[in-house]
Amino acid sequence: MHIIKCCSVKLLSSNLVLIMRINVINIIKWAALLTLPLAFTNPVSACQNYPCKPIKLVVPSEPGGGIDSMARMLAQVFSVRLKTDVVVMNKPGAFGAVGAVWTSKAPEDGYTLLVNGLSHVSTPVLSERAPYDAVQDFVPIAKIAEAPHVLLVNSELPVSSLADLTRLARQRIQGVTYAAAGGATSFAAESFKQRAGGNWLHVPYKGSAQALRSTMTGETDLIFVASQLAQTALESGRVKALAISHPKRLDYLPAVPTLRELGYDDVDTSQWYGVFAPAGTPVAVIDVLDKAIREELMPGGLLQKYIQSNRMEPAYLAKQNFKIFLQEQTKRIKQLNIEIEN
Repeated sequence: MHIIKCCSVKLLSSNLVLIMRINVINIIKWAALLTLPLAFTNPVSACQNYPCKPIKLVVPSEPGGGIDSMARMLAQVFSVRLKTDVVVMNKPGAFGAVGAVWTSKAPEDGYTLLVNGLSHVSTPVLSERAPYDAVQDFVPIAKIAEAPHVLLVNSELPVSSLADLTRLARQRIQGVTYAAAGGATSFAAESFKQRAGGNWLHVPYKGSAQALRSTMTGETDLIFVASQLAQTALESGRVKALAISHPKRLDYLPAVPTLRELGYDDVDTSQWYGVFAPAGTPVAVIDVLDKAIREELMPGGLLQKYIQSNRMEPAYLAKQNFKIFLQEQTKRIKQLNIEIEN
């Protein structure tokens, strides 16, 4: 009996050790399984180098306009340089405020960016429907280019100069109609209208392409449109150019005077194009995006070719100088003391 008891005790001890080992192994396995999802949700362990997922470029206007075209070029730039997918999202409304506000509320991780222009600063100043601050709610990444606004009139309109147009606006009972799509096109027209006097009827459209088409078909009398869109319209013969909202004449329209030459020296409403991220986006991420833009602005780069072929002007500004530019533009627009019709 004594021998049997010894053997039983030894057998029991062995079983306890085996059970304890199995339990320890199971605990380790379960712990590994429980921490596995954390490795994929933790941005530090999942993504060491930006970017590691698709980037969204928000366009605060309808497809087909100048901002939309620039955004689609930037999508190519970021795709090539950063080796990631890029999606362009059009979010029009309220003179660009809808897309701007939507972007400002996105996570500050560099995966949601805003492509915008003059309307980015003009809309918050001139419209009550713009609940965002152009400087405080965003980190400016880079200003890329500028495009002068060209004043186009329908070819059938009985005018051949800016003086003829302003005279017609004063003499006609119904005045003249101008097409605008909010933002930059509206701001350019309203700035000139305030100085010129006469009767001007604002005809709103959802996008710059639609607004331009209305002037080409005669639905409206005139439009201020960025130079890259004006070029194609002029080639159709359906519109003619009367003036340029820019300090100097354009090489491809040497006979068309600037507004400054014609006495409107304070009406310089050139369109410009820039990229923004929500406030709080890390500096390291901003630097990666800025570098991609700078490299493609070099001779032979995608952006350099795009700017040249679209009759635009390179106007690169890095984040800090771009911020100063935005502050100066905001101040100047406030001094004009005009209102965009809602």
